[in-house]
Amino acid sequence: MGLHLFNRVVTEQKQLDENGAATKMLIDLLGGKDPKGVPHWQIREDTNIQKLGYFQQERLLRSVAIEGILKEPWAFVASTPYLAWKLLMADASGWLPGWGGTSQRYPSLENPPVFAFTASSWSWRLTLEKIHKTFWPVLCWLAIAGVFIGLALPQHNLVLALAWVPIGYLLSSASVEYFNPRFNAPIIPFVTALAMIPLASLFMLFEFNRSAAHQPVPERPSLNVR
Repeated sequence: MGLHLFNRVVTEQKQLDENGAATKMLIDLLGGKDPKGVPHWQIREDTNIQKLGYFQQERLLRSVAIEGILKEPWAFVASTPYLAWKLLMADASGWLPGWGGTSQRYPSLENPPVFAFTASSWSWRLTLEKIHKTFWPVLCWLAIAGVFIGLALPQHNLVLALAWVPIGYLLSSASVEYFNPRFNAPIIPFVTALAMIPLASLFMLFEFNRSAAHQPVPERPSLNVR
């Protein structure tokens, strides 16, 4: 948790309390280098930092992040919705590897692919990435419209439940981690479902107008006055 929070506060927001005890200790270990904007894995590559154990590193970076938050708590709170919005609209396609990126291979855990990896399959992957990059912002805006339209529907509780999942996830992620486009991958099904609401509403309106146009016009009663 401390490593991710460090990325969120110090790396992403560049918020640091230079007078904090943990922050002074970190800067001393880094030989006076400014840690702002540097991700935790690069910080941990420093020779002096590596002398600390993993749990000591985690506690130190977590304390540095907390000191940064406490210095300007409202700046941290205000930046969270912006980061969540940025994460929602981000294109995750280029950040999702097409194959496993593990550093070591364990044959006992490997399973043969269902289909062989070919140039054609890789071409399909690149095509899907282009499609996602083009249509993802459109789906996001349709989903936002779908939430507002859904509030007026009888199923508004279901719409709110579907909307709360991506909203809560994005705000939570933006509170504890730096910007990384691939973090929006889990919300793709929810955004897609919400995006169907305005499309379905337009279809229902079209069907209603078409059926109304085919309704027989009632004859006016005759006004024969004798």
